[in-house]
Amino acid sequence: MIIDHLKNAHLYYGLGARFEIGLKYLQENDISKMETGKYPIDGDDVYILVKRYDSFPLAECKLENHHLYADIQMVVSGKEYFCYAPLDNLKMIDPHPENDVYYFEGGCEPITLTGDLFALVLPDDGHMPERAIDEVREPIVKAVVKVRLG
Repeated sequence: MIIDHLKNAHLYYGLGARFEIGLKYLQENDISKMETGKYPIDGDDVYILVKRYDSFPLAECKLENHHLYADIQMVVSGKEYFCYAPLDNLKMIDPHPENDVYYFEGGCEPITLTGDLFALVLPDDGHMPERAIDEVREPIVKAVVKVRLG
């Protein structure tokens, strides 16, 4: 997993053209003015989900990972815990390959995602998004850029 400021996104362009396209999109667009929904950036290879929700208490969150897509997640408004755990420390409990999401049980470390910080997660990264800080629900506007791998 990579956590960094959006101003440093250029450091990760070397991960591949699709990552560069997705990171540049976040840098060049005001996500807060976009409506909730799914928007293609480069067809199905790179797209963005604009989400609005209230953050969730720990009991309502799930650890997950994806095999076909990497995520670039950035909280545009509000703040939430974005939790991380290496897959080696987790046990898969609920696979949904048709939706490219696999759920796990196990512990994870929270990082506060707010401001211009983004989290880039790859298939070996277990992650738990949307978690309320100190169990206090907060309105969130979030961008999730999905980058097809391979």
